[in-house]
Amino acid sequence: MRIVALILATLLLVLTAGLGAIGVYRSLKDAKDIDALVKPVRKQLKSMAAAGDKDAKKIMSLADKTGRLRGGAVTFGLTTLLALALLVLGFLNRWVTPISVALVVVALVSIAVSPQYDLRGPHGPASARSLAIAEGVLALLGAAVAFGASRLKRRKSGGPQSTSAIG
Repeated sequence: MRIVALILATLLLVLTAGLGAIGVYRSLKDAKDIDALVKPVRKQLKSMAAAGDKDAKKIMSLADKTGRLRGGAVTFGLTTLLALALLVLGFLNRWVTPISVALVVVALVSIAVSPQYDLRGPHGPASARSLAIAEGVLALLGAAVAFGASRLKRRKSGGPQSTSAIG
């Protein structure tokens, strides 16, 4: 049973790390693209937004989210590193509980930090928030399965969490 849990944890944590790498790339690329588009015309957009132009307000709102996009890229990167660390340490059965908790917490922070936006229309790539939600779900599932595999190992080896009557 532990082998099945380790295989499932490996799959989920590799997917989490891959999605985190995609999230870092997407967040940084979108922040750079938004800055490049808005920087030359920022003053004109501000005056148009002050005049009540809805599109200008939307663009200015998007331009104000570049800091959150960069912050989201940092949390995506941390989630990727924690998922890879949990993958390795899960097989070694070391530090599984604190790394699992840290992975889930950072994934939840990533969801909170990353903004939702529609940069390229309905058929464009996912926004940072959409990637963060998918990564958070995968991180939660991967951490839970890795934690469960760790507990199965301890139960089998008669470790501190053993429920055997001989103990």
